[in-house]
Amino acid sequence: MMKRPPALEKRDPSIESDATGTKRTERARSDRKARRPTRAPDLESERVEQRPYSRALGWVKDYVLPFITIVGLLLYGMLRLSYFFFYVRLRTTPEETGYGYSRILSESIIGALELILVLFAVLVACIFPAFTLVTWLRGRAKRRSARPDRREPFKKLLLGSLLAATVAVLAGMPALAWWQGGLAARQGQTVRNVYFRAIPHLPVLSVQAVPAYVSWIDGGEDPIGVSQRMCLMYLGQASDIAVFYDFRTRESLRFPVGSIVVSLRDVDILPRECLPASDD
Repeated sequence: MMKRPPALEKRDPSIESDATGTKRTERARSDRKARRPTRAPDLESERVEQRPYSRALGWVKDYVLPFITIVGLLLYGMLRLSYFFFYVRLRTTPEETGYGYSRILSESIIGALELILVLFAVLVACIFPAFTLVTWLRGRAKRRSARPDRREPFKKLLLGSLLAATVAVLAGMPALAWWQGGLAARQGQTVRNVYFRAIPHLPVLSVQAVPAYVSWIDGGEDPIGVSQRMCLMYLGQASDIAVFYDFRTRESLRFPVGSIVVSLRDVDILPRECLPASDD
């Protein structure tokens, strides 16, 4: 008698598909989690902490550095023009008296920048009370409609004061140099550095026109009678050549440094005897 083979167990196809789909879904979720980038927990907090510093550095890079560069170039140009205005009235040039690019920058640009800062502080101190009152009154009027930004007006005040101080110094230096050169050339007045009268202890231009005695020592002979010229003003020297201005004859003179001895006179103005005959 033959035995029947055991009956095969029937499986429900819906159950099999559901199990397979569940496994695939779980596998896809695990793959997405594995591919998802992980962020350090402190990275966002570090970005928040560094944000004010990055803004400050960006502001310095975008505004402060270009402003300093432009002001520096303008200052040198106006300083060079100021030195020229002073010495041209004494019939010479800044280069002949030893004022080149490096010397002008080293001796004058710091004083000019300090003067700009001083004028800036004075302007802010003078304008700030009235500006604060006006800003407060405008803020009360706008408070009902929108919340006013109180920092923006003060930024405009600072920038406007700085710009006004810079323009005043840049425009004032050439005029001041021309006037001081005229005092030395037409009145024989001693000039040792140029100051603004409102700020007398802050030199702006390192120019000079100082009464002096000159003695000729080369070979004991005085070929042009320089020792007899009692109305000379020492202006400076460059390349072993000293430059003088004769107040009586209104001419500039140049002598080798190794052939003369210069003695500066401690007087504020040349004596009346040095005035030309037409000015007596």
